[in-house]
Parts: sequence; structure tokens; C-alpha cells
Amino acid sequence: MVVAIGVMATIIAVLAALGNSFGKLNSTLWAQHTCYAAGQAQMDCIAATGEPIDPAKFNSLWPTVTCQIETTEGTGQWQGLTQVRLSLSERAKKKTVQVQMTRYLPSDKGATHDD
Repeated sequence: MVVAIGVMATIIAVLAALGNSFGKLNSTLWAQHTCYAAGQAQMDCIAATGEPIDPAKFNSLWPTVTCQIETTEGTGQWQGLTQVRLSLSERAKKKTVQVQMTRYLPSDKGATHDD
């Protein structure tokens, strides 16, 4: 009886540890997914209008995501285009998830604003 209780306690402890690990993984993956969704929307807005999403609107849609926009002129084969680089981040429990996205757009569509 004592051995059976010991084995059951060990199994429960292992399952609890696995549940915690899967919770952390899920939180990290969800934060990464949120960053990609926010970044894709930001890129699409810049490509369509030449301007980023209004900061107040961006913060209302993704309050936990920070987005930095950097633009540079393309060089070499990318000459005549503007490189738009987004750096997005979000906290997932004790970890910060960071995502980088880059797209080349026609020069008249490049943005020059930071959120």
C-alpha cells in the first residue's frame, strides 16, 4: 500500500511538472503568434497607405505588443525600394518574445514613424 501511494505521488508530481512546462510553452507560442499578427497588420497598412497604423489604434488592438518601425533606402538590387523593418516584442510570463519582420516597398510607400 505504501509503495503504491509513493508511485502515485511520483506520477502526480511528474504530471504537474509537465503541465507547467506545457503552460509556459503555450504562453510563449501565443505571444509569438500575437507579435506576428500585429506585425503583419502593420506591414499591410504601411504597404497599402504608406503610413503605419495609428498608435492609439495599434495599442487598442494589441495592448501588450510593442512595435518599432525602422526604414532605410534599399541598395544594390533593392535600389529604388524602401526597406521597412519591424521589431515587435511581448512578455510571455517571465520571458520576452521578440520578432523581426522586413519587407521592401516602393519608395513612395515607406513609413517614417515609430509607435
